[in-house]
Amino acid sequence: MSMIASGGPAAPPARDNLANSPWWPSVSFTAYRAASRIDRTASDDQALVALTEALGSVNAQLAGWLSLRKSADPAVTCLSDLVAPEHQAIDYYEERYIRAVHSTADALLTERYRDFDSTADGDRRADAMEGRIDAYRRDAQHAIADITGVRRRTVELL
Repeated sequence: MSMIASGGPAAPPARDNLANSPWWPSVSFTAYRAASRIDRTASDDQALVALTEALGSVNAQLAGWLSLRKSADPAVTCLSDLVAPEHQAIDYYEERYIRAVHSTADALLTERYRDFDSTADGDRRADAMEGRIDAYRRDAQHAIADITGVRRRTVELL
């Protein structure tokens, strides 16, 4: 007796473009899954939850900056209205925003769905994941710093 798998890859969730405030660009779940470095261990539903949480987290981190932006120039009504810094791509701000959201979602998924077991090999895998989680968080913070114009800082505790 043999079993034959049928069907193709799982269909993306019905909500491909996550709703967002009008000021921020929408975020595509399909684009996130294509760009994400997270394997398919996390289901699409789990990834959608992480992406939605990441969207809220990044928006909250940028709320103070957004308030200042809006009061400084009321004519700017969305992120794509901002003029990119000299020598940068036209969609500089949108790219960084998407990178911040994607990196935050990757960190959330990695934190939640890494393997835990009590063997020495399991401990090593969990330790290796810590570095990846830190890298995802750092990528998100760098993207947010780029948006806000704050210089990037690396601080190491001794």
